Amino acid sequence: KILLIITELGEGGAENALGQVASGLFRRGHQVRVACLFNSDGAVARRLVAAGIEVDSLGVTGTAKLPVGLKRLRAVIRDFVPDVVHSWLFHANLLARLVLPRGLPLIASLRVVEPRKSHVWLDALTRGRVTHCICVSNAVREFAVDQVGMDAARCTTIENGVDFEAFAAARVANRSTATLQGLCIARITHQKGLDILLEALAGLPADIDWHWRFVGAEPEPVCAAQLRQTAAHLGIDSRLEWCGPVPREQLVEYYAAANLLALPSRWEGQANVVLEAMAAGVPVLASETDGIRDLTAVAPEALTVVIDNAAAVWTTALNDLWQSPDRRAAQVDAGVAFVGDRTWTTVIDRHLDVYRDASKA
Repeated sequence: KILLIITELGEGGAENALGQVASGLFRRGHQVRVACLFNSDGAVARRLVAAGIEVDSLGVTGTAKLPVGLKRLRAVIRDFVPDVVHSWLFHANLLARLVLPRGLPLIASLRVVEPRKSHVWLDALTRGRVTHCICVSNAVREFAVDQVGMDAARCTTIENGVDFEAFAAARVANRSTATLQGLCIARITHQKGLDILLEALAGLPADIDWHWRFVGAEPEPVCAAQLRQTAAHLGIDSRLEWCGPVPREQLVEYYAAANLLALPSRWEGQANVVLEAMAAGVPVLASETDGIRDLTAVAPEALTVVIDNAAAVWTTALNDLWQSPDRRAAQVDAGVAFVGDRTWTTVIDRHLDVYRDASKA
């Protein structure tokens, strides 16, 4: 019996990863239940419920609601009596460490090299309650050991998988060669560096015909408003499409229409969208974050890494890749070959190994 706890269940990289793991475990006959701090009616939550998995809302929409969340999580644990609990993302990790009784194995997922010192301090302060830590990349594992103070023997790297066949139609799509149809799939937040991309797009040569889609929720309204103001100031707002969060089926259509994907994140663990774009046959440009370094260590030809995450450098990288169709084609071939073996089945197998070892311990 496995209880998975996460901050929210809207569309997102960690949320979709949890959804894949939970659904896969459930299909194998394990009893699975999911709890989230808020957004229990998000897209991932709806897919879990449709699959037959119970989803609980802990009602934590702010600090004032923390006592409510603690009480509700205790009630879920008493009712479900899990053999192991697996928390995902900072706030869910912290809540689980505060609530879980001693003797109940707690697995914590770390998904990013956290730059916020307060988060690192709280992670380090409560690390003793963690039975085992699952890290999304080797860089995140190093962070867990070196900065959070986790025992290296209790940290395992399990990288993201990708549903390769879900993007089969996108891989064979007939894409435009005359117009740069760009795509960015990310929450509209400061972390994702979209302001850098807007300035870079404004600097592209005038003879490039381009259009860019931004897909993702807007959890930081001030940031979203500033980005739109920046686009208007730069005179490129008519070339942009702000799509908000979209269903997975529509996302595949957007991949099929795109001929470049950009991810200018200021920090990142290992973005699912990079793997999805590769599976969809879309060339990728990404800033040199920790998770991206792990990918380029094993598949350097599969994506273009923008070393200096600055607008002028991005402009050059975008222009160079767009003007080099042979290079784009080679990158697509390398990306497809790389992600073909990155299945969620393997990811679920490795999660089960960690759960079983933690239960024995």
